[in-house]
Amino acid sequence: MEALKKIDKDGSGTISCTELRNFLASIGSFKGLNEILQFINRYDTDGDGELSMDELWTALNS
Repeated sequence: MEALKKIDKDGSGTISCTELRNFLASIGSFKGLNEILQFINRYDTDGDGELSMDELWTALNS
């Protein structure tokens, strides 16, 4: 997924809180850390604290 590649700066295949926060800031959408953590926790089905491509896809389609 192209969106994941743009956000996943370290190439880990997952999106961390920092990567998501930096991406949102880059597009002018400033969210608080708590908001971002809540979003990740809501869709982080495997509990690793980051969003995989599948988890991101689920989040974007909900």
